[in-house]
Amino acid sequence: MSYGFEPIDTDRMLFKLKTGNGMIMIVALYVDDRLVAHNSDADYAKFIEALSKRFELSSDAKEVSWYLGVAVHRDWKKGTIKISQRQYVIDLLAWFEMTDCNSVLTPMEVGQRLTSEDCPEVTDKAMLKHYQQLVGSLNYLVA
Repeated sequence: MSYGFEPIDTDRMLFKLKTGNGMIMIVALYVDDRLVAHNSDADYAKFIEALSKRFELSSDAKEVSWYLGVAVHRDWKKGTIKISQRQYVIDLLAWFEMTDCNSVLTPMEVGQRLTSEDCPEVTDKAMLKHYQQLVGSLNYLVA
């Protein structure tokens, strides 16, 4: 669909649209999740109408409170938006059975060098998948 959006250079899943009348719309897409920030309700409604003619949309938009593992809280009076991954971290700890773990600032000695002997080959496919899921989840958390 050509609606005049341009990709944002820093992220291939973000698109922006600016018009001469001052309307701005930013769209974030990830697989089948969308997030739209705009300054014109009328233009937003037209955009959603055009989008729904080409694609099946899951629901009407409402103010975002959760998006891709990130909690979003908007304080209209203060003019602030706060984001947090606290619940995502709690869920990760539960999923990987680490809710009772002890946190440390540096989990290994500073300057310690690992060798191939320190990292044995993993033959258990389930353990390898579990490890890969953990690494992927942590990468998502800090990315």
